[in-house]
Amino acid sequence: MIGYSHYNYLNDHLDLFWQKVFGKNLLDSYCAGIIDAHGDKGYDYKKRWEETGINFYHGMMLFMLTYTEVMDRPKHESTEWIIENYEKYRFIIAEVEEDVGVMFTLTDEERRYPSIN
Repeated sequence: MIGYSHYNYLNDHLDLFWQKVFGKNLLDSYCAGIIDAHGDKGYDYKKRWEETGINFYHGMMLFMLTYTEVMDRPKHESTEWIIENYEKYRFIIAEVEEDVGVMFTLTDEERRYPSIN
């Protein structure tokens, strides 16, 4: 979409993603400002994520998780954590995208047969 940035994507999707991961929205988990605070920091990782098949918007969604307790590595290993954990979260991202109606994710084949992914 023309003019649709990762900031738009995060604003549209992150709160619902947070609810599915943590059972709380951004406000209730004291993370309401996370996009403004850290949304600019993922550009350095964009090329690496895309080389491993991770859409930049999805990488940014997981990048936000690296500021929470689910990140179990030193912060300087964020990109490795995202690459290693993408499979764990990509179906949650797909659910969120479907609920929101803005999708950058799974193929129809992957939706039909999630066990092969």
